[in-house]
Amino acid sequence: MKEEDYEVECPVCGCVRPHILVHAKRGVGREGMEFTLKCTECGSTHKRVFSEEKLVDRPYVLSEGGVSTKGTTKLFSDESVSVGEELYLGDRRCVVTALETKNGRAESARSTDITTIWARSTSVKVVRISVNQGSRTLSLKVEAQPEEEFAIGDIVETDRGRVVITGIRTDGRSLDRGSVEAADIVRVYAKMVREGQAHHPRPGPGGAGRRG
Repeated sequence: MKEEDYEVECPVCGCVRPHILVHAKRGVGREGMEFTLKCTECGSTHKRVFSEEKLVDRPYVLSEGGVSTKGTTKLFSDESVSVGEELYLGDRRCVVTALETKNGRAESARSTDITTIWARSTSVKVVRISVNQGSRTLSLKVEAQPEEEFAIGDIVETDRGRVVITGIRTDGRSLDRGSVEAADIVRVYAKMVREGQAHHPRPGPGGAGRRG
């Protein structure tokens, strides 16, 4: 079992987080093992007694940028999962959008009753930008939500100034028009915005910020 497969509720964060196993010993006066677990999100440690039999594999379908991937995650058999709850699937921070159980869809269910977890990634996507400056190329990065769209002609606010998007490359194609969600972008091509140049500004997260 991999360390990152310990998905338990962190008493500090107040929700399910991936944990790393720090130490394990035989539980005193009861069956099972006493595990000291460290939350990978906040760094706090806490103890929990359980046996391998209490861990169950549950399949999930993760949606990210219009692409769905399947996998399995380990959950404790005595814990419940609810729609709207945040958890980690693999290395992705996600929100549960639906739960399939033995009796159909449910808003909340024990892990032993779940047949499929449907989730959407909320992880931030790092978008790489190559800016053509004649004899050299400037490499920049900006953060975006996976579902955010980048369009040809858009202005992007970076720590080196504003750039205008001239091209977008994905895994399967290169675009010189249209738009693409951040999750599907391999690289954005751009040029610096000249003073007074007309542009089509796009708001950043919350209506302000990195795009102007």
